[in-house]
Amino acid sequence: MGSSAVKLKLHRRIAELDGARFTVLALRPTTTERFATTEVHETWQMLSSTEGADLLGRLAWAMAFQSYQHTVLLIDLPLIAPDPFATSPLSPILIVNSDLGSPSPAALTALRAQLPQTEPSEGSVRLMTSGFDRALADTDRFWTQEKKDNPQLKAHQQARWVEQVSGVVVLAAPAPALRQWAIRVGDVAARGALDPEWTPGDARQWTGEVQVLATALV
Repeated sequence: MGSSAVKLKLHRRIAELDGARFTVLALRPTTTERFATTEVHETWQMLSSTEGADLLGRLAWAMAFQSYQHTVLLIDLPLIAPDPFATSPLSPILIVNSDLGSPSPAALTALRAQLPQTEPSEGSVRLMTSGFDRALADTDRFWTQEKKDNPQLKAHQQARWVEQVSGVVVLAAPAPALRQWAIRVGDVAARGALDPEWTPGDARQWTGEVQVLATALV
């Protein structure tokens, strides 16, 4: 992705979901990267090219620094490609900073019914991800700082999950875990597909992976 991805311009819409008002940030339809989802052995995988994995890491990184309550980030159906390995239905992807409030299952059902989003955007948001590039350029320093800042993560900070809920594949994590996950994904994307490669590989509770494909999805 390079320096062109340091600033990401996303659409912003407001959605009333299960009695709560959510700000939904979404990649623009002109985004060239494509993503797919599939379930393997009760584990949900998000698949993309190296460029797509890099973008996914950037989005997770940006959401880790989001400060507005009830803000979520959507990869909508026009950017979702068919599962290349099975026949899983097309599922949009939602990145959630759980520190800001996670949508309920009923809210996810309501959001899924509104997709793909076709109404005009209510504005644009530029996400700054230069910190993501700096962290990837010196991952040793990043992890050293993470251990210093979070020597003993609380139980709720370690609880991260990727799951399909109401037809939406949801990646939800508190900010520290989301930031760390982003760097793991970005590091794998930087190395490229390795027959194949996926992330994360840590031993903590996890129900999802990102798989980096050697060829782009269509």
